[in-house]
Amino acid sequence: MSSIFIVKFADISFKLFIMKKLSNGNLVEEIIPMNILMTPLLRYFNVIIYPLTFLFAIKLT
Repeated sequence: MSSIFIVKFADISFKLFIMKKLSNGNLVEEIIPMNILMTPLLRYFNVIIYPLTFLFAIKLT
């Protein structure tokens, strides 16, 4: 449970940091200079992963 709080705290802190930089007029490319090329396999991978993890979570499989 505490690890979930830590990850969520880091996520919210990172998002607030990005929002603060964007409100100061910085571009997204300046804040996060990564250009990730996504293949169609990676893009639609969540269509399989999210339902499966949901089923594992509610113990149907």
